[in-house]
Amino acid sequence: RISMKLPRYFLAKTFFVVGCFLLLIAASLQAQVKPVPERTGFAWRHQAGVRLGVWSNMGDLPPKAESDSSYQYSADIKDASFYFEGFFGFRISPRFMAEISLGIVNRGDVIIEDEFGDQYIGSLTLYPIQLRAKYYPLGSTSGKFYPYLMGGVGAYHGRHDIQFTTDPYVISGNSKTSFSYALGGGFDYPVADLVGIDFNVTYMPIKFSEELFRVKDYQALTFTVGVKYLFQSPRK
Repeated sequence: RISMKLPRYFLAKTFFVVGCFLLLIAASLQAQVKPVPERTGFAWRHQAGVRLGVWSNMGDLPPKAESDSSYQYSADIKDASFYFEGFFGFRISPRFMAEISLGIVNRGDVIIEDEFGDQYIGSLTLYPIQLRAKYYPLGSTSGKFYPYLMGGVGAYHGRHDIQFTTDPYVISGNSKTSFSYALGGGFDYPVADLVGIDFNVTYMPIKFSEELFRVKDYQALTFTVGVKYLFQSPRK
């Protein structure tokens, strides 16, 4: 009896082991042929668009008028100005995006007259150029609204753009450039597959090493609303 039971026992055990092995192979093959979920939706899309809003001055203001023996000038520089910004965002993951932006703000009119009677009429304009990282803490699970935090570095160029002058040898005014950081945040709201709205607040600590119209501190806070085109990289 013992000699007849042993073969049956080992035979059953062999079938069991082989069956488990075949099931593992089948499961592995099924996992390999299972299609990978497509990376679709807002959390996988790049962005390109524009932002419009308000530039709110947090620094100093130049004097409205000033003169000495060599020149005199008058300036109409306000605390709030219209701000425009174009940007491109490259999606790295559902939580991270790299963004580059170029902004422009006209702070107001400036008129300069030198000792020879020549006038230089133009405006005080700032050009923020920024490279920023955007972090979406909720990733792809936030539904319709996608809040984000933002931080990066910027080159801030300020200049007196001359539109009219009686001096034929002068075509541009004084200019200064500063390198600093930028901090901000906001949220995105995709209204369609290819279109989204952006609400953004950014702090720019602009401080020049030398005076631009008697002022070094041009730091500001911007409040903008943007419209963006949402797109994905072409599939290979």
